[in-house]
Amino acid sequence: MPTKDKKRVRILHLLHMGMMVLVLLVLALCQVFHINRAALLSSVVLLASFVPFLLLFERRGRRLSAIMPIITLSAVAIAGRIVFVPLSNIQPVSALVILAGNFFGREAGYFTGLFSALVSNMFLGQGLWTPWQMFVWSTMGYFSGVLAEHGVFSREDGKERVFRVCLYGTIASALYGIVMDSWFVVGFLQGASSSAIIAAYAAGVVLNVGHMVSTVLFLALSCGTLGPKFRRIKRKYDLV
Repeated sequence: MPTKDKKRVRILHLLHMGMMVLVLLVLALCQVFHINRAALLSSVVLLASFVPFLLLFERRGRRLSAIMPIITLSAVAIAGRIVFVPLSNIQPVSALVILAGNFFGREAGYFTGLFSALVSNMFLGQGLWTPWQMFVWSTMGYFSGVLAEHGVFSREDGKERVFRVCLYGTIASALYGIVMDSWFVVGFLQGASSSAIIAAYAAGVVLNVGHMVSTVLFLALSCGTLGPKFRRIKRKYDLV
């Protein structure tokens, strides 16, 4: 990649990271100044945070073969989320998003999380929570790709360190629950008592634990079965 393009990519990455920080800052300011439209305002800022990454992906001029893993894994994640709806927060979305980033790069992880949340909510119900689910899942996939690029998830023989992948899945799914619960508290419990806020967080504990456990189980099962297939696809189509 030419030096000029590298600088542009670096700038877009920094801009994207800055927008993610801005989203969290907006939440904090809404809490401090008791802004009643916190949920709406934070969602608008959040949607704006997707723009730099979309520009980056467009500038790269990706081949169709590089986009297919995103489409395929997003479709599986969407179908899995819909199928597992009766089991509450037990779902394979987080695991598939992490695997997308791990095997196909940070951009694949980012867009798999983005599309999985957006499209699945067309069936399950859209709302102000949708941008936040898009944000958390896309960020989860993005940092999975970053860690994979630095060799955190792979051994010297090229196979996955399943324990590390599952550990990341545990931490990422726990943060997913914390962010979504915090968005609800800041956006809809302005001026509420401390007991009401604690109750709101406590109500999400069971769901968050179910999400964490299911994510780890799906990752543990998938790394061994899907891992070799994903590596073969990467080699065959020269996906980086």
